[in-house]
Amino acid sequence: MITIRPFEETESDFEALVTIQNAEWPDEPTTLENIKFWEENRNKNYLRQRFLIEKEIDGQTQVIAECGTWESAWSYVPGKYGIGFGIQPEYACQGIEAIMYDHVMDFLNQREPQPKVLNSFMREDRTERVNFFTDRGFEIIMRENESDLIVTDYDFSRFDGAFDKVAANGIEIVTLPELKERFPDWIQRYYDLYIPIDTDVPSPDDLTPQPLEEFAKGFNSPGHLADAHFIALDGDKWVGLSTLNKDNANPKRLWVSITGVLRGHRRKGIATALKLKTIQYAIDYGAEKIQTGNEENNPMYDLNVMLGFKPMPAWLELRKMVEG
Repeated sequence: MITIRPFEETESDFEALVTIQNAEWPDEPTTLENIKFWEENRNKNYLRQRFLIEKEIDGQTQVIAECGTWESAWSYVPGKYGIGFGIQPEYACQGIEAIMYDHVMDFLNQREPQPKVLNSFMREDRTERVNFFTDRGFEIIMRENESDLIVTDYDFSRFDGAFDKVAANGIEIVTLPELKERFPDWIQRYYDLYIPIDTDVPSPDDLTPQPLEEFAKGFNSPGHLADAHFIALDGDKWVGLSTLNKDNANPKRLWVSITGVLRGHRRKGIATALKLKTIQYAIDYGAEKIQTGNEENNPMYDLNVMLGFKPMPAWLELRKMVEG
């Protein structure tokens, strides 16, 4: 016998989320600090509803799974909802997934706007979960190639002259702490650089730029490394950036947050120079590898492969159009 109840922002419920995610994804663990930060600092103008699934085990009620639904603050479309769940591996493939899915759909069918589009995300090597969604009418609409780079003993000699090339074009690469000293309006400048770069990242839906105050919350996140933000300047104009975040659950791994260059400054070697800066940073930081993800047709993926990143199982975005 299982029961389903709404998630509450209590310490025990947050701990249950961490336990489930780390059991289901041991190669991509999270921490209590991470989950609490992003839950508490999300944009409350958009839906985020979680449910916990409990089971009586040896006379005690234990959380064995979680499910939920959300509106995307970064690509908002009325009637588009994300749907997903996590489950302790020993309870997987026993019918609980279907119960959770039906529970979320019952919740959504009582909302306005009514669901028109359903999205979910799953790694391609989790075929049983991919099949669960495709059996319910979901189709794969985007493939994001994951890749990682072992930075120990990295050979920079292949890229001799990379920094001279950008310098010859008048480009300077500096870190965020330096820019905070030079530009009192650094948050606005960062935002004005980030949004057009993020807009050019391939996605099934258009970007919904967040207000500056929402965007700025990311600078206080548990994974933020100010000196791992490398920005390319053309004079006083911010034209490119590449950033790394720390992995609080794995100090030997750093994550790429974003890399990009404004359209008018591409094909000048800036992105390569920025990426090389992040690789050197990772080495100095003591990390063993950098991990990232790119839509399969994104030229940034080709750049990463050229730099030595190796393919990993991709993440899939799945979508179902709901009949009215």
